[in-house]
Amino acid sequence: MLKFCVLLFAALSAVQAFDRCPYFSAKTPFDPSKFAGQWQMVGYNERADHPEVTRCLKVDIVTAETEGKTSVTYNYDYIENDKPKKAQILSQTFKPGFPGLFYGVWKSEDLTKWSEPYVTSILATDYEHYALIAACAPTYDAENKTFGRSLYTQILSRTGTLSDDTYNTLKNVLSSYDVNIDSIKLMEQTNC
Repeated sequence: MLKFCVLLFAALSAVQAFDRCPYFSAKTPFDPSKFAGQWQMVGYNERADHPEVTRCLKVDIVTAETEGKTSVTYNYDYIENDKPKKAQILSQTFKPGFPGLFYGVWKSEDLTKWSEPYVTSILATDYEHYALIAACAPTYDAENKTFGRSLYTQILSRTGTLSDDTYNTLKNVLSSYDVNIDSIKLMEQTNC
């Protein structure tokens, strides 16, 4: 019996060890029409599985209401490894009553297939200056037989800059969602 308990504890410990997606809250109330328009990325979480050098990221956000659900489309223009690129995120609210919480998929122009779905949240925005967005999906590495997460965070600005106080506050909000704030990097905005 003791051997069984030790094995069960070890198995449960292994399951708890992987990085899980955080439970996101969302901006409530959320007004999609105020959120729409031009934004620039000023901060993001650096990821080892995406070593590309990205700069000058601009996003045009388009919102729509269909059958009581909000859709948000993010159209990205950016420079990656000194080449202009485009990408898109399509997202839709879970259901009415969850205005800032979405399922989303993304695809860059050089891919033919959309990503697996992510839970995407507009964590905070004042609509005029800043927005804080996070997206996460569970992952499984079959080769190593490990579970993990694919987590993206974005700090957006209408002008391409934020005060240090606002930027640091938004980074601290991300830390409450199990995001290592040391991984948050400034988006380079030179030679755009």
